[in-house]
Amino acid sequence: LLFDCLDGTVENSTFKRIFKDGTGYGIAITNACDNIVIKNNSFLEKGRHYIAVVSSRGGVTTDGFTRHVDVLDNIFRDCADEAVNSHPTSSPIFRVIGNEIYDSRKGVELARTDSIIKDNKFYRCGNAVVTLSTGDHVIEGNYFNGNRISIIPHATSNLIRNNVFDNGGYIMPELNAVIENNVFKNYSGYIISASGSSSCGSFNHVSMASIRRCKVRLSS
Repeated sequence: LLFDCLDGTVENSTFKRIFKDGTGYGIAITNACDNIVIKNNSFLEKGRHYIAVVSSRGGVTTDGFTRHVDVLDNIFRDCADEAVNSHPTSSPIFRVIGNEIYDSRKGVELARTDSIIKDNKFYRCGNAVVTLSTGDHVIEGNYFNGNRISIIPHATSNLIRNNVFDNGGYIMPELNAVIENNVFKNYSGYIISASGSSSCGSFNHVSMASIRRCKVRLSS
């Protein structure tokens, strides 16, 4: 637990089998933390939340919000919920860069935050990246392979560019999303699936550099 920490670093550690219904946090970051760096760690074997920004008392932040969190060059495997997560009662600014996430229910799920999600690798996740509520997100330079859904961009603003999507895993936009200069390969299903009454306006630009054996679906 990191509580009211300034300039804290967690590095070169291994977290294994951290699971408990309702809690089960590998690293919980709460209250007025700032400049937190989590790097070069391994999170293994069925954690519930490996890294989470949470509120300290039942959803109420008492002494300030967590601000800046960097998650760099870690390995995550077999997470039962989210490998990297922010609760909607917090409002951190995340940089998630250079990580590898395998076989997790959700790779990265961020709510009420701005983020850069860059140069990560996501393998066989249920939902690899999810953005929710308010916030500006840049999702770029990542590699997605064999995920059920690669990106669910449901935050206020989402820029999805220069990623590689391989062997399945579509994008499911709802609100404002710019999707440009991505590569999709080895697909038999849809690359983009937008549903709802406003689906045709749910993303404002699609420009894909390379599409092979792929489909786009818009339904209302």
